Amino acid sequence: SAGGVAEYNPQERKRHGDAADSMPTLLLAEGFRFYFFSLENGEAPHVHIRKGSGKAKFWLSPVSLSKSRGLSQAELRRAHELTREHADQFLQRWRSYFDQH
Repeated sequence: SAGGVAEYNPQERKRHGDAADSMPTLLLAEGFRFYFFSLENGEAPHVHIRKGSGKAKFWLSPVSLSKSRGLSQAELRRAHELTREHADQFLQRWRSYFDQH
């Protein structure tokens, strides 16, 4: 896909098994996977990010880093930029998911 960004297709769930239901993927971009856990609606809206063995958590409103482990400063900067670029979409998906569950 253009620019290394791919919207997650829910039809892909079959390949990911049960984990896709408990950790809906929001975006795949530049080696990063953006997702949330299905049981986290008691917290403020946020997104988890994985790249390789590294991971991070960003709050969505306003976008800010909550915690991270195993990502370089450059990867964290890019994850923050991508989160900021897609924050409105992520918030919409968060709200629509938790309104239905």
